[in-house]
Amino acid sequence: MQRYDRRQMAGGTITRIHQEDMCQALGVPPTTKYQNEGGPTPEQVIELLRRSVIPARLAATAVNRFVDALAFNWIIYGTDGHAKNYSLLLSGSQVRLAPLYDVASALAYDDMYPPKLRMAMKIGGEYRVEATTGRHWRNFAAANGLDPDETIARIARIVERVPDAFETVAKAETIRNLKSKLPDRLTERISAEVEKCRTRLRH
Repeated sequence: MQRYDRRQMAGGTITRIHQEDMCQALGVPPTTKYQNEGGPTPEQVIELLRRSVIPARLAATAVNRFVDALAFNWIIYGTDGHAKNYSLLLSGSQVRLAPLYDVASALAYDDMYPPKLRMAMKIGGEYRVEATTGRHWRNFAAANGLDPDETIARIARIVERVPDAFETVAKAETIRNLKSKLPDRLTERISAEVEKCRTRLRH
């Protein structure tokens, strides 16, 4: 597995790329990483990306990737997508949004109760996964200077890709070698939730 925060230089030297999570970048204590505890909001992250990533076209790409990450966590019940699980990579004058890491679905656990599950960041005024609908995503998009129709379309495309992505990973040899029932169980539950996501996006 290749680390995204390392770069191999000429001669084989490995250089570490500096990384700051969103709490660090926004000067927020790590103890308040969740929005409902006073941590960073998605609006603050988006504003930071627009201010820090240069040029503007790359900032727009970073914002879209961050919104995609929020949507992905919504689809899979990724309830731990707090500010410390999003980061910036800093290299000289360059600032980039880091790839996703520490992504986990609450659907993997048998004792979870979906109607009570909440996201770590609020979308359009709503924390609850199952209560978040297309209306909330449209409000979120408008409040952040994004096109609501395009935002819904982007999320819909992610929704369609998620089941196959989980199934592909679950069938990989390295996963099968773990001899665990969890990958298949999670894939089945994700597929069921995707059907609900399609309906929610239309409301």
